Amino acid sequence: MIGTVQGLIDYAAARGVTVDELLAPVWLTRASDYLSRMCWIGKPVDPLQDGPWPRKWFDEDGIELSGTPPEVTTASYRLAMAVGDGVDLEPITSGKQITKAAISGAVSVEYDINSIGAGPDFPWWDSLVGGWLKCEESGGINFDVFRG
Repeated sequence: MIGTVQGLIDYAAARGVTVDELLAPVWLTRASDYLSRMCWIGKPVDPLQDGPWPRKWFDEDGIELSGTPPEVTTASYRLAMAVGDGVDLEPITSGKQITKAAISGAVSVEYDINSIGAGPDFPWWDSLVGGWLKCEESGGINFDVFRG
């Protein structure tokens, strides 16, 4: 699990949200499951550990560091709070679900709003943990392109 139950409770309380002590571990586990799917920099400290963090990585000066960055822990708490608000971090869908279709001169199709897209989107995500990711969820690699 990334973060602690008490850490989540304290983080939420500082934002005016009360977290039930019995639900906090469930929310935090779901957040950690979501974070486990990401392609993080470095390598796990222990190859047999449960979860992606803590990790070892090298800084800009080539010095090896290890641990769990506070940004990743904060992301875990924010995701856990989203779970508490009813957000399904890992929805299982089989494509867009049609709720209504009509043919009367022109075709009209209405899709279930909950089935559109690849899952939840968090505006704070890139600014908080983007620097700790080594590739995009799709498996691509981040790099800058310059035009001369």
